[in-house]
Amino acid sequence: MAEQKSYLEKRAKSRVPVKIPVQYQLVEDPRELQNFHSRTALAKDLSLEGMYIKTDKTVQIGDVFRLDISVPEDSRQLFAFAEVMWVHEGGAGLKLMLMATEDATFLKKYLEKA
Repeated sequence: MAEQKSYLEKRAKSRVPVKIPVQYQLVEDPRELQNFHSRTALAKDLSLEGMYIKTDKTVQIGDVFRLDISVPEDSRQLFAFAEVMWVHEGGAGLKLMLMATEDATFLKKYLEKA
């Protein structure tokens, strides 16, 4: 029987340890985004493709979130959509699905410095 690879081995981009506040909202109905009521989580690691968030709220695999990511030492908020890929007690692994080109460029530069 073949061994299963861990999530770390499947990642194309390595993650950088961080402590960044992230606002997230479950996207169930796009019209709800107009009344953005977010929850706060703490991103513990981050790459151009995903992140791990520590949260006390229940999330499920397959949930799609709208994210506002606060970048330390800058007043910039990065906007993205992400899908929950795995969940465990106290946190979840997210795959970034959509991010504006300028935000992705800024994030890449930030991660290269970290």
